[in-house]
Amino acid sequence: MRRGITFTAIGLFAATSAAAECGSQIMACTFDNGAKTAEICLSDDLVTYTYGPTGGDPDLVIDTPIETVDYRPWSGVGASIWETIVVFNGETGYQMTAGFERDPDRDAGYGGISVQQNGSEINYLTCDPDSIDWSYGNLLAKAKRDRGLCWGGTPEEGWVACE
Repeated sequence: MRRGITFTAIGLFAATSAAAECGSQIMACTFDNGAKTAEICLSDDLVTYTYGPTGGDPDLVIDTPIETVDYRPWSGVGASIWETIVVFNGETGYQMTAGFERDPDRDAGYGGISVQQNGSEINYLTCDPDSIDWSYGNLLAKAKRDRGLCWGGTPEEGWVACE
């Protein structure tokens, strides 16, 4: 079993109270030796990003319509498999990434949050080792397709109306 990342089966979510409140957990991890938690969840119409003290009320909650959330699926090539989701609070973006190296001999799980303001990174938080919980399985891609959106193939194209 890979160290550094926990996979949640498609359509299921981790059995935590935070995940139960938000629907299907897509990504989560802790920071500062478990003191803080970040989580991205999918519900009927929203992607919800939360960040704050583990087990306490979050310091930040951002709800973003599924149609407008910036989601970048794995391209299908490269040494690692990853996904990135960006939610915005005004001009500040919170880009959460989770992935793993394809080489089974490596301690391969990784994740973190890039905090960006006006397009420039102002902070980067690296997930605690072994805390990453990632529901790789295209839950968010399916939700976007259900709303008539298809991945254009590049970050520049993004999600476009399906033909």
